[in-house]
Amino acid sequence: MRFKDLCWNVDECSYRKDASYSYSILSKYLKLGFEGLSQLRKNEETQSLIEGSIVDCLMTDADNFDNIFYIAKHKCPDSLIPIVEILLSTGQYYDAIPESSILTVAKNWQSNYKDETKLKKLNDTISEYYNERLEHLNHRCITQGMFDSCMASVMALKNSKVTSEYFTSSTEDREVLYQCKFKGRYNNIPIRCMADIIIVDYKAKTIQISDLKTSSRPEYSFYDSFVKWNYDIQARLYTALISSIIANSEFKEFTILPFQFIVVSKNTLNPCIWVYDKCFDKGNIVINTTTFVDWRNILTELNGYESSNTTVPKGIKDINILSEFIK
Repeated sequence: MRFKDLCWNVDECSYRKDASYSYSILSKYLKLGFEGLSQLRKNEETQSLIEGSIVDCLMTDADNFDNIFYIAKHKCPDSLIPIVEILLSTGQYYDAIPESSILTVAKNWQSNYKDETKLKKLNDTISEYYNERLEHLNHRCITQGMFDSCMASVMALKNSKVTSEYFTSSTEDREVLYQCKFKGRYNNIPIRCMADIIIVDYKAKTIQISDLKTSSRPEYSFYDSFVKWNYDIQARLYTALISSIIANSEFKEFTILPFQFIVVSKNTLNPCIWVYDKCFDKGNIVINTTTFVDWRNILTELNGYESSNTTVPKGIKDINILSEFIK
């Protein structure tokens, strides 16, 4: 038996659609609180997230890159992307879209323009980009500049003496796995995770779980990002879930090593590794003046809200004493 046999064998699309709780959902809830319940499962497409996905794919699933991404040959100003996105829902080529529909979508863009001027400007600026996007609706459209920047990060990771060993092929004694998915339960609440990199050493009987992080900030300042993006949740959730899965397998005697973050900045290209030595701890953790809330507590609270469909946060009653809430 190989470690990959323990993985949840689904594609990434199926993984993302699964209703189980993940690090990203718990982290969003910790950040947004009760008011953000309706936002927790909405996809985000920021440039930093897209760039992270590109690097992940190029490093761990390069053969699948062309099935996921498309490098656009035409450009479009960022300010006009929202208009393109709405028009794409028509499913028509640009010339086939009624002018009235284009004007309705673009009514807040350059409102001082006459209709004929606005239509000409839009046609000259977005029509080629729009048609290209329409022909690649099943792909995530990226720019050549974005791809080149991500490729520079990829080469830095592959060539660095610190990180190159994480991107080598498996051998009989050393299994290197990418994008491994796992699913389980905590207190009967479904949870899931997808590990960027897992290295299993069959001689030493160790399992190293690592996550690849891309950034625009220098690698040496990753500890700030760790706090900002609640990466403690990710490290402890992944460690706990995978530990529970191997406990009832042939790998129960293997030791899971402290969680690692492999970090590369697109601006400095000096990869380094950050080790989280608290990934096995339970309960809230206080490091210096920062408190890290246990993912189990976050999960239990969030699941309680979602399963009960409550309309007010915990602790709020019909009649409340103000002095008990003011801090």
